[in-house]
Order: sequence, then C-alpha cells, then structure tokens
Amino acid sequence: MHIASRWAVFGLFFFFGACALIYQITWMRLFRLAMGNTVFTSATVLTAFMAGLALGSWVAGRLADRTGRPLRVYAYLEVFIGLCGLARRGRCWRRHPQISGCGR
Repeated sequence: MHIASRWAVFGLFFFFGACALIYQITWMRLFRLAMGNTVFTSATVLTAFMAGLALGSWVAGRLADRTGRPLRVYAYLEVFIGLCGLARRGRCWRRHPQISGCGR
C-alpha cells in the first residue's frame, strides 16, 4: 500500500470514529429525554456503546480472518451503518415529535 493510500485510510478511520462519537452523543441526548439527566443515563449509553464495540470487534475479527480484503468489508459495513442511521433518523422524528430539535 502506498503512503498516500495509507493516509487516506487513516483519514477515513478518523472520520468514521468521529461519526461513532456523534452517534454516542445523539443517543446520550435521546436517553436524557427519556430517563432524565442522571449518571445512570450516561452509564447506560456508555455501556451499550462499549459492548457494541466489543461485539463488533469480535465478529469483525472473525470475518476479517476469512476474507481476502478486510478493508473492503469494513467499508461496506460503514456504509451500511450510515444508511441505517439515515433511515432511522426520519422515523425517530415522526414517532417522537418532542425530540424533533435533537441532532439538527
């Protein structure tokens, strides 16, 4: 892999990590509306986020070992996650109008 390609991959990893952090902040705000602004709300979101990272790492690690191009599989998974987030966004605002300002 060329140096420019590596920097592009590192940039994409940084971008996807920032998107994951935005997801975490969004879920934190949504849970605060439902559960109140307590330490339990933060702990619930953080626990779910870390459990998702652990489970995803375990599953993706096994999948990456079986594929010849793990970076391509990772890219497809990130696109799928982004599409799921876009699809969920519209349903969330229609279903819960009290949170319509969250994330805009």
